[in-house]
Amino acid sequence: MNESFGGLTLAIVGGGLSGALVAIHLLRQSPSGTRILLVERRVAAGRGVAYSTECPDHLLNVPAGRISLFPAEPEHFLDWLRARARPGSAEIAAADFLPRSLFGRYVVETLAAAEANANPGVALIRVHGEAVDLEEIAPGRAKLTLADAVSTRIGSCSHSGTCRANTPSSAPCSSTVAPATCTCHGRRASWPISGGTTTCSWSAPG
Repeated sequence: MNESFGGLTLAIVGGGLSGALVAIHLLRQSPSGTRILLVERRVAAGRGVAYSTECPDHLLNVPAGRISLFPAEPEHFLDWLRARARPGSAEIAAADFLPRSLFGRYVVETLAAAEANANPGVALIRVHGEAVDLEEIAPGRAKLTLADAVSTRIGSCSHSGTCRANTPSSAPCSSTVAPATCTCHGRRASWPISGGTTTCSWSAPG
């Protein structure tokens, strides 16, 4: 990728939950001409270690009604869940504890939506690699080096070097969870979601 861009180039090192959330807010707010590099060792950004699990027994330790990505939209996660609920499935409640894999999918899809709805001229570049060095080269400008010796300049400057970018077509955006029954304490409910590969019957504390 040897194109030159005007405007600001920003780099986010680490594409887990925190890195993805920073990218989401930058995509929502950045003006045209901004490039956002999201550097992540994993194939797909957004899940990190905590939400990459495919075991439906691994539940969130925060109820669904208190874990929105947006403080101003406290039911954003709940709305996302309910929009994907299959007809006839159990009603999701704000007090329910859900599988971590569902939240991981929520983060990935919210990042994709922010990218799709960003201002014209705002680019998110997903860089599959490991950052090993950051060197200041001028005020407001720095050089980020990856483990494979690829370097990228960030700040108010243009891009140099070649990045291996993951496009939506090459990077999986959701995990596959086989239908299962979680055995957490409390009442049992079945709540499969549609529109993706995650299907789970789970138990909510109650």
